[in-house]
Amino acid sequence: MPDQNRIYKRLGLSGYERTVVSALEPAEVARRGYRYELVECYDEASVIAAAADADVVAVSSTVPISARVAKRLERLRLVIVCTSGYENVDVATLNERGVRVARLAGVRRDEVAEHSLAMAMTLLRRLSLLTRRQADGVWLRSQLGALAPGSVRGAVVGIVGLGVIGTAAARLFSALGATVLGAEIAPTAAENVETVTLPELLNRSAIVSLHVSLTPSARGLFGEETIARMRPGAILINTSRGEVVDEDAVLGALEREHLWGAGLDVFNEEPPVWCRVPNGESSPRADPRDRDRTDAPDTARAARWRALADAGRVVLTPHGAGFSPAMPRALVRDAMAVLDAFVAGLPLPHELGCTPRQ
Repeated sequence: MPDQNRIYKRLGLSGYERTVVSALEPAEVARRGYRYELVECYDEASVIAAAADADVVAVSSTVPISARVAKRLERLRLVIVCTSGYENVDVATLNERGVRVARLAGVRRDEVAEHSLAMAMTLLRRLSLLTRRQADGVWLRSQLGALAPGSVRGAVVGIVGLGVIGTAAARLFSALGATVLGAEIAPTAAENVETVTLPELLNRSAIVSLHVSLTPSARGLFGEETIARMRPGAILINTSRGEVVDEDAVLGALEREHLWGAGLDVFNEEPPVWCRVPNGESSPRADPRDRDRTDAPDTARAARWRALADAGRVVLTPHGAGFSPAMPRALVRDAMAVLDAFVAGLPLPHELGCTPRQ
């Protein structure tokens, strides 16, 4: 039986993940001697109220564990961040207060890496354009020379951010015969990756795939100046955080044809102002109180993206790179591995207490 005096709270889960996790996790937590609660809360006040009596909290990327929150949660001893990025958590303040922090870096690793590769190959092989035209009854075989579908084999691919996900993406591209370059703020190394400076990576890479956490130095990193330094005709992929990229700069570079293509799974604002939210659904990173937006207020911007999509030059997905049917079960498995280590007084898997890296 769980100890009613030890409390494990999962905060901020929604949608399919909530359904699966809530079916599996309570029994696993109880088996480890904790009472389980699942609470939907997304702002500092509601987090403080919900977690005031918690010994352990497991949080999504929408749940703020700021310095203010950390200082109010006097009973808290462990924070499990259920994503690879953890910009929503003040690790330093928590550590100062004796609270241990770990992230579930591997839960979405393979899905995000594969999504990045799929976006790159869709753009490189001109798959969206060929599909659209053939569905319209147009056979474009005679124009393949002009369309010039490319190949990953022999391409130079730049991976910005060589953490858990970036390294996995590098392995996939390398396995298909790409020359893989890597750039990272902190010194690092990865198998079959040539580590270079960011300017050299931009100058050499036909495909640039972003896998950085949202640190202050990464916020807005790919704006007009950085994008202008990319090789003309390059493809930009972002499955990390929307705020790393200036969407207006990407849109302009695409329209000027400085960039040939872009694959975006994350956006500056989610949902983007040019998207409808059907049936009251909400993005995993949107404020869940914003459930009634069914219009598309920025139709002009939507038309610009649609024109590029019709030309097969963008692949746009709704922050879904990390999703698979198996992922929620992996989330519970890895959270329990952290809890087991914590209870045993052992080092935690992917324990935090240093500069964030995805």
